[in-house]
Amino acid sequence: MLCGDILRSVSGKLQDEDDKARRWPWESSSGEHSLMDSLNAAVREIVTQRPDATAQIEPMRLESGMMQRIPRTGIHMTSRNAVSLINVIQNLEPDGRTPGRPIFRVELDALRTSAAWGKAGGRVENWSYDPLDDRETFWVYPGVEAGKDVWIEAVYSAEPQRAESPSDEFPLPDAFANAACLWVLFDVLAGDHAESNFAKAQAFLQAFAQSLGVKLQTDLAFPIRQGGVNDAQA
Repeated sequence: MLCGDILRSVSGKLQDEDDKARRWPWESSSGEHSLMDSLNAAVREIVTQRPDATAQIEPMRLESGMMQRIPRTGIHMTSRNAVSLINVIQNLEPDGRTPGRPIFRVELDALRTSAAWGKAGGRVENWSYDPLDDRETFWVYPGVEAGKDVWIEAVYSAEPQRAESPSDEFPLPDAFANAACLWVLFDVLAGDHAESNFAKAQAFLQAFAQSLGVKLQTDLAFPIRQGGVNDAQA
């Protein structure tokens, strides 16, 4: 699906279909806000509410210690930078490809109260992540020993690619096109101009949230954390 397909739907709902005299232009040549700007904002909001929209499953090379940063291309050898971490599946052998032992998620408090806090090794047993505390950081147990090449298989939400023109492909799966359309309509009608309409804007915002199957409260946008520590030996 092209971005222009979504913008055509938006313009139709706004009764703004004259491509030679649009009140809300698709693109801007003089720096003013355009519908392409709103569409890119919609993509970012969708990824915030639904991290799976840009989910990637890839090998990730860890840094030294227990505290880790979410994937970055130049540091962890992933193909894209991450917005947030979704899951950690398993250890990988030093070649970064061969599957190893599974890794289990626990609460950070369970790691902190463990007698082995600060322990370092060459294979990860547990991981902990709370994006409400720090979206950029997660923890592994045992920590990675300095100088060791430790790889895991991680699932992360990748930073969405920016669409530059209506002829570009929509940067998310087509299943999110309707949500993007609803967000753009909200963004337009919530603007500071003569045709802004707060009531309609809020209706589109609510429809956007419903289309994603989420509530707007941030604390409900993430999976329930689980406790317990895997005490298997490294």
